[in-house]
Amino acid sequence: MICTRNPLDITPSFFFLVQCYNHSGAFKESLLEDPAWVYWKDFQKQCSTAWKIWHDYWIKVAEDSSKPVYFFRFEDILANPREELTKLFKFILALDSLEGTVIERRIEEVLKMDKKST
Repeated sequence: MICTRNPLDITPSFFFLVQCYNHSGAFKESLLEDPAWVYWKDFQKQCSTAWKIWHDYWIKVAEDSSKPVYFFRFEDILANPREELTKLFKFILALDSLEGTVIERRIEEVLKMDKKST
């Protein structure tokens, strides 16, 4: 299973982790202004290259081998958790349907818990 994320959503956090040793760190300066801009621009280029290599590798594995590979986007799970989690667990369990399974009930329980917390 390959979970991908929108790089625009994760690179600022990753940048702060690398620079400040925590995900919530921040500079007084904006990332898009000097002096941070020079480092941010270079960091983005390096991350883009690394992500391309990583994704190309897994796409090749999916295309050229008999290994089952399932790609999904983290943002899709947030936007439509029932549908995406159902597809994910159908793949994991090699089932055509989750109807009547413990996993189907657990997905529903988790979704209800999320509604209670909002």
